[in-house]
Amino acid sequence: MGKTRRQRKRPKYKNPTGLLSVKDTQQEEGEHSAGDQISKNEIAISAVLDQLQSPDVEHKVFGLQTLATVFTEPCAVQEAVRHEVVRVAAPLLLDASASVRHVAAGALRNLSAGGHELCDLLVEQDVMTPLSALLQEYAVDWQPLKNSKVTDKKADTFLQAVHLLWNLCESNGTAVKYFNDRNMLPVLARCLDTSLFGLDIVTAAAQCIQTVTEDNSTAVSQLQSSEPILRQLLMLEGDQPAMLLVRTLAADGEDDVMDQDSSDTSDEMLSDAACDYEGDAVPLEKLPISLLPEVHEGVTAHQLVRKVWEKTVQAAENVLQMLGETEEGQQVLRKLATLRSRAFLCLNNLVSCLDVDDLGGCDKLYHMWTSIASLIITHRDVDDSVLEAASAALRAVLQRLGELGAASYFSQLAESDLTMLFERQQHCKDANVRANLIRSVGILGSILVSAQTPASHQLVKAVGTLLLEAAAGEAELWVGAEALDTLMDVFAEDETDRAAADIDLVQRLRALLPAVRHKVRQQRKCLGDHHLVVTTVNANLKRFIAYKGRRLAARAPSNGCPR
Repeated sequence: MGKTRRQRKRPKYKNPTGLLSVKDTQQEEGEHSAGDQISKNEIAISAVLDQLQSPDVEHKVFGLQTLATVFTEPCAVQEAVRHEVVRVAAPLLLDASASVRHVAAGALRNLSAGGHELCDLLVEQDVMTPLSALLQEYAVDWQPLKNSKVTDKKADTFLQAVHLLWNLCESNGTAVKYFNDRNMLPVLARCLDTSLFGLDIVTAAAQCIQTVTEDNSTAVSQLQSSEPILRQLLMLEGDQPAMLLVRTLAADGEDDVMDQDSSDTSDEMLSDAACDYEGDAVPLEKLPISLLPEVHEGVTAHQLVRKVWEKTVQAAENVLQMLGETEEGQQVLRKLATLRSRAFLCLNNLVSCLDVDDLGGCDKLYHMWTSIASLIITHRDVDDSVLEAASAALRAVLQRLGELGAASYFSQLAESDLTMLFERQQHCKDANVRANLIRSVGILGSILVSAQTPASHQLVKAVGTLLLEAAAGEAELWVGAEALDTLMDVFAEDETDRAAADIDLVQRLRALLPAVRHKVRQQRKCLGDHHLVVTTVNANLKRFIAYKGRRLAARAPSNGCPR
């Protein structure tokens, strides 16, 4: 085959067969494997380059489809960078063939979802020039086809291009500079009308705008002319996750515009407002729930809170042991677990909608908190359904105690109590239970912030540390987002600045931010009911870091130590 074998050293022993031994064969294969892999990558990339530069449309399409799968191994990435494959592929965004444009936008979007390194590669090899030119073609008069049985390839190309732009601007500052210099915001802003462009395009455009306007006064200034459209989006009706997301994005965009208006009036007032992550939205758990007068009268007259609470209590140990010894007894145990689960869920609802006097006062609520917390922490054999319902009730009880300003009730709370609750959270298999316990720890933190004592300061630091650990170590993205959202709620108050400095909150959040955004990009298509909380946290986290970082920097003396 034209190949020359290297001369092998003679073995020290005589091989009577004259054949290669297994050891010799394995050694030779190992020496060639690395080189063979590089050779295979070079051959594959050479083939892709030939296809991308072919005059044939089908060859270009096939090359682009292959490109999206080349970047799977580090060795392949290095070879592709060396051969500047992206620099060859990017101009196909402007190819004369609509099919090639469509596939090019999709392939490059897939590459951009591979992380910061690949986004940097795309920008370095000049994908922004053809991308901006492609988007400018949609700047005037274009609208998607409506009620058409034929796939609107041009509309989907635009959608893929917007997602590509979004990923690049989220990861690379040079891409944001291109965005400003090429005047690309008006192209996206005109696509915020749901009646003309549909929910998918509006959502993608709004998400891209939200990302690119962070700390970008140029883009925010351009967005001011689109304020009427943003207000129309805020008025959209519907409770589907997509509608909620669009309204959230619109509210965030309007906040940026209002912050910009304020900065034009007073520079000293841009500096805090522009990075304040807090909005006007009220968390769902704080929305008032009211009962009809007739229902309220029945609940109180028949002492339903007391009766429901009694149904949450576990039976005596000896009774449980006896019941567990027979099949009929085990059926009774399952029914008891169902009863307790429903009682805790009922308690959760009652605590959220009744006056404190109807619940027995703060003393009774505090007793509920200690009893439920003890159940969750100490009983390892609790039925999963009971544990989930109990954790929801615990969260509701703490929420009410926080609303009532009952910080004095927690004067005896120890750091070990928080640690045990957190450890229980770590060992729960049910993600809903983990989320409820994370929120409960956060509510405790908010209650302790209001106490403003040396002991409470130490506990707030412990809460912050526990929530940071939960956010960093949580396997489920949405539960980690709950931890970050809770953390921002606790440390939003200015009184927490010293505690934030003590636990190095800002630096630790900055270290978490790239991983969070990478996970969101990877999983944003499969978040389901958790889409809103994840995307909201993704949008707020960077602003919170900037806001808190500015406050801590203002506290620090010239030697860099917190005051």
